[in-house]
Amino acid sequence: MDRAIYPVVCGAKLPLMLECIGECGAAAHISMKNGRSAHLFIIVHSGTGELDANGEIFPLKSGSMVYISPGTGHTLVPSDGEWSAKWFAFCGDTA
Repeated sequence: MDRAIYPVVCGAKLPLMLECIGECGAAAHISMKNGRSAHLFIIVHSGTGELDANGEIFPLKSGSMVYISPGTGHTLVPSDGEWSAKWFAFCGDTA
């Protein structure tokens, strides 16, 4: 099951803010060609896959954790169809 939570902060200007948090499961193929505007961490809980970050390929497996900086185009692809990953993104003046 794929799900995400996007907190709503109306007009707040905070030094550090959780932008979103979520998880993705079996056969989730995620592509953000222009990246995100926030810092992103991805933690692989089970399965294997690949991260393509601006054309550079990184293998991922259970226990892998990656950081993707704002504006970095990326694609996540599970390699065996059985994959579970959790992610969170944050932003702010001190991020």
